[in-house]
Amino acid sequence: MRMRTSLERSPPQCCYSAQDLVTMMEVVVRHKDQLGDPAGLKGFLASLIAAELNPPCKGAPKTASSVQAQFRKQKANWTAVVGIENNSGFAPWDKERGANITPEKAAVWDAYVAKNKSAKPFRNCGFPLYDYFEEILPKSVLAFRGKGVFRPMTGAQEGDDSEDDEDNADKDIASSASDCNEPPRHQSPAWDIESGSDDDTTEPVSAPLASAAPATPAPVQLRKRGASETPLPSSRPQKARIAGPKHTASQTPANRRSAADRAEERFNAINGHLQETTTVLRELLAPPAPSAPTPTELLATPARLSAAVRRVRKFESVWLPDYLCMQFTDMLEQHRELVASYIANWDDENVSYGRQWILRKLGVLDRLPYGYDLSENTLIVLLPSQNFEY
Repeated sequence: MRMRTSLERSPPQCCYSAQDLVTMMEVVVRHKDQLGDPAGLKGFLASLIAAELNPPCKGAPKTASSVQAQFRKQKANWTAVVGIENNSGFAPWDKERGANITPEKAAVWDAYVAKNKSAKPFRNCGFPLYDYFEEILPKSVLAFRGKGVFRPMTGAQEGDDSEDDEDNADKDIASSASDCNEPPRHQSPAWDIESGSDDDTTEPVSAPLASAAPATPAPVQLRKRGASETPLPSSRPQKARIAGPKHTASQTPANRRSAADRAEERFNAINGHLQETTTVLRELLAPPAPSAPTPTELLATPARLSAAVRRVRKFESVWLPDYLCMQFTDMLEQHRELVASYIANWDDENVSYGRQWILRKLGVLDRLPYGYDLSENTLIVLLPSQNFEY
């Protein structure tokens, strides 16, 4: 085995920058009709992406295999992101801050990461390729694939990690065997242990030979056994072969037709089960019918309350003074039913209506100057009022 000296340099590796990943996903989205199974890239599509990324700004030129490996890695990250979003113990997913884990949620997050190690990078960091994967592999489809699937002989880790571990284990076994110049060995099954019992069987045979007294009847018995038992292994298959044609000859056309009928019944039963399974899958994969949100869907849960408070700080502070923003936040905390109304009035197209609703809840709508345009992102100027307290 040739050893690498210190003067020799290792070959350059493929390096994927953030822009390279964006370019890769843009090509995948453009050719999503030819993608087939989103779990992997086809060879022609990987070659097309490699040609798009070459020549590289850094590292070795991109190859189709390296593109496929990089896509599998990003797909595993997307699976981890969807798992975080489906977990009700965390705040809503933030594209910039990821899971947005606060110190209060640190213990819950650590327990989750202990079982889902691939989610660790997204504690307070977003996933830049979120929109691209949502288009080619939606969250609803990915969540359905992970439910009700039986994977035998798998541990608590994810499927991609277990496959990588098995590949690495096979490589380690092959490399250790090549270093010793021996083929890889496998553990023999339990019944091979009986083959090592020859030493135990020879000891009682040698003891009678040493005595030499009862040696005369032993050869006689062995001869009788040889004469009677030698044809037994060959005679048993012969009896089976002789009995076989007699059994088949006794079969009548009626018996053969009944066997064909039984086979047809089994086939029809299997076909019926397949049709029922197809019907259930179609019902599960069908998009839900649009309906108006029910009161139970708009309950002021802690997650929705935090989302409403963040929206007030981000969107309402551009036109509403700080003291009114804080007053409106206090109202949301004290009156939880107001959170549901505030969420229902989110309308990015008709901004003026939602802002009028907020001013009416604050009781200052009558102090708004006549003709003031609420659609502008400028701080409002209210008319003075003697009864209004700051």
